[in-house]
Amino acid sequence: MPGNQAQDGIRNLIGESTVTIRRYLAVRTALLKLELADAARTASRKALLLALGAFSALCAYLLLWAGLIGLAEKFSAGSWPVAALAAAAFHLVVALAMVLAARRRGTPFLEDTINQFKEDEAWLKSLADTPKKP
Repeated sequence: MPGNQAQDGIRNLIGESTVTIRRYLAVRTALLKLELADAARTASRKALLLALGAFSALCAYLLLWAGLIGLAEKFSAGSWPVAALAAAAFHLVVALAMVLAARRRGTPFLEDTINQFKEDEAWLKSLADTPKKP
């Protein structure tokens, strides 16, 4: 009977360890999912800002050339060329603002997950360094 008790104890220990590992992995997976969703939102926001900035830069370029052509044709600061140049200047400012907003640094992707893995690694090293009781 003592052999059966030892086997039962080992089975219980393995079962408890398996549950603990499953819980650990479930928590890590949930954290990773949250951070990936946040990273996707950040990346899509930056992509949108860059697209708007690129569109504004294209508009500025086209309006600038339209204004320059109009000025060259008329040699005077008259009607539509001045408006076209003002619109080009506005679009250049918008394009610059979009590029600067997209370049602004946010939090690094998966920062919490990486920090948690570093903490886990330090914890596992401390367990390995701890002398075992006889």
